[in-house]
Amino acid sequence: MAINLQVFPIGWFEQNANVIADPVQTTVIYHTLKTLRIMSVLQLFTRIGINCTFCFRLWELNDMIQSHKVQQSSMYPKQNHPAAAAFVIIAIMLVVFVEESLRTSTSACSKHPECAVNAHRWTIVDNDSLMQCPCLMLIDRDIAPKTYAEWLNPKNVTEKVAQLAATGDLQTLQLTNRHLSALPDELRRCRNLRYL
Repeated sequence: MAINLQVFPIGWFEQNANVIADPVQTTVIYHTLKTLRIMSVLQLFTRIGINCTFCFRLWELNDMIQSHKVQQSSMYPKQNHPAAAAFVIIAIMLVVFVEESLRTSTSACSKHPECAVNAHRWTIVDNDSLMQCPCLMLIDRDIAPKTYAEWLNPKNVTEKVAQLAATGDLQTLQLTNRHLSALPDELRRCRNLRYL
């Protein structure tokens, strides 16, 4: 099926879909799909290593199931309690770390509903601090101002952008019908800022 490029230029659908669709959901989908991409050599070798290890373990399991070897003659097989205990302790520590990371990053960003996606990391939250939210994507829009005065004098979000860019994690900044008097200095620390 050929598409007439004069009627539907390249990227037309994506641009119109971004205007019509809910930007928070679109941003979350883009962020999720981006995590599936291999973006560095380290990620490539990590994924190859994990896949090779998984294939090796499946191969071993298959051999064990299909083999008709005589089982050990010992009635009580050798047990390795220290290794099992180490794995259990590591698993418990990992669960605690992940849970605390989710809890603290969510509580740090709870005062910022404009933060659509935040990085899940362990954050030491100070009382009443608005500068600790590890925000990845800030979306603040008013697509239908209610009055003409709101349209002429939109809400100033310069301070809010400065607060959410303070950690240097911001990747996407989408403002619609908002006033940004100047780009805050904190925005310069955001090395991974891709969409403005």
